[in-house]
Amino acid sequence: MTVTYGSVLVALYDYSPPAGAEDEVAIKEDQVLLLIDSSDDEWWKVKVKTNSQEDNGDSGLVPKAYVEEAKPIASAKALYDYTANGDGELTIAEDEQLLVFDQEAEWILVKSTRPGGSAGYVPATYIELSGSAEEEESVAPAPVAPPPAAAPRSSYSDPTELVAASHTKARSDPVETWSVSILDKKDKKKKGTLGVGNGAIFFSSESDKTPVQQWKASSVVTVTSDKAKHVDIQIASGTEVTTLRFVAGSREVSEAILEKVESSRLIATSGSDSGSTPTAHVPDPINTEIAKQHKNGASVRFAKSPDSVIPNTEDDDDDGPFGEQASALYDFTAQASDELSVKEGETLIVINREESEEWWKCRNMKGEEGVVPSSYVELQGGAAPARSRSQDDDDDTTTELATSNAAEQQAAAMAEKRRMEQIKEREEAERRAADEKRRKREQERAESEARARELERLEKERYFNQVG
Repeated sequence: MTVTYGSVLVALYDYSPPAGAEDEVAIKEDQVLLLIDSSDDEWWKVKVKTNSQEDNGDSGLVPKAYVEEAKPIASAKALYDYTANGDGELTIAEDEQLLVFDQEAEWILVKSTRPGGSAGYVPATYIELSGSAEEEESVAPAPVAPPPAAAPRSSYSDPTELVAASHTKARSDPVETWSVSILDKKDKKKKGTLGVGNGAIFFSSESDKTPVQQWKASSVVTVTSDKAKHVDIQIASGTEVTTLRFVAGSREVSEAILEKVESSRLIATSGSDSGSTPTAHVPDPINTEIAKQHKNGASVRFAKSPDSVIPNTEDDDDDGPFGEQASALYDFTAQASDELSVKEGETLIVINREESEEWWKCRNMKGEEGVVPSSYVELQGGAAPARSRSQDDDDDTTTELATSNAAEQQAAAMAEKRRMEQIKEREEAERRAADEKRRKREQERAESEARARELERLEKERYFNQVG
C-alpha cells in the first residue's frame, strides 16, 4: 500500500527540537510540509517538502500550533485516471477536481477536493490546470511593488484657505470603548464591547452572533449609574423609551461611560456653525436639567434639544467625526509631530483629504490622528464622505446617516480586531500547551533512560556477584 499525505501545510514559526528528541524534526517559517499523521491533538507528524518529488525530506513530529493549512496556487481537473505507483503519489479519477500546491517539470503536488481527500504527487500530463485557486488569478504570484515615496510636504499654507477651512471644522467626538455586560429582559448578562462616540452608542456582543446594535446619541433621554456599577441609558424612539442596562467592571468605568454619553449627546444636539467667524460671545446655556446627586448614584436628565447653537470659540485643528473608511497599504513611520504612524492593513478613518492631495488626515482605531501620505492609503467602498458639520439645518438627516455609518464601521472594525486578537491568543495558548507537552515528554524520556541505566547497573552488579 502506497503512502499518501493528509494535507499540505506551511510552517508558521521556526521550530528546533531539543537535544535527544530524535522523533521530532526541525522546521523553518514558511516551509512547506506534507502531513503524515494528525491523530495526536498537539503533535503532528510531517515530512519536509523538498525541491523534487523523488527526494526524501526529513520527517518527524512538530507542534500542531506551529503549522497551518497551505494555500493552493491554482486549481486543476484530472484528464485521466491515475493509480499511485509509489509512496507520495496520489490516486485520482478522471474529471476529479484538484487543488495545486507546487508544480515541477513532470510532477505536480495536488490535493483532492473530495471530503477527506488526500494529497500527493500526480504526473503533470494527467491533469489540466484551470486557473488560480481564487477567481482564476495567475498561478505565478504578482511581484510586490515597493511602497511609493511620500511626496514632500509644503510648509506654506494660503491664509485665506486656512480661514475658510477653520469655518468648516466640526466638534470632535472620538469613539471610546469599554468591556461591559448588557442585561437582557430576564437580567441575563451578555459580555461585549460598549462604544460611545461619533454621535452614536453601539454594543457588540461577544456571547452570540447578534449584529452590532446601535442607537443615536441625540436620542438619549437619561443616563444613570449607581454603586453596583450599573449604567442605565434611556433611549427615545418615537413615543417609546427603551432602557439599556449595562454592568461595568468598576465604579470608575461606569462613571467614565456616564460622562462620555453626556458629552456625545450634547455634541450631537448642539447644532452646527452658521459659517460666520467665531466670536468670544458666550451663548445662552443649553436647557439641560441636571438631577441632584442621590445617595445611590448619579443621574442626568436631558430636556428636548434646544434651538440655540453653541459657536466654536477655539481655533483648534480637530476634524469632525465624519470620514471615509480606509486601510493602510504599507507601513509608515511618522517623522513629524503632526504625522500618524500606520501599519500595513490597519483600519483608518480619513477625516480630511481636501487640504492636500498628497497628505490626508486620518484617525486610527485608538482615536489617534495625524497626516499620512495619500499613496499609502486605500479608501474602502461604502464609507461616508468626509464633510464638516457647518452646513444648513436642511442637511441634518444626511449628517445623522453619515454619523451612523461611521460609528457602525468603527464598531465592525473593533469587532474584527477583537476576533483577530482572540485567534492570536488561542494560537499562543496552543503553542504553550505544545511546549508543555514537549517538556513532559523530555522529562519522561530522561526518566526512562535513567531507569534503563539503573537496571543495567543492577544487572552488572548481580553478574559480578555471581562470578565472584
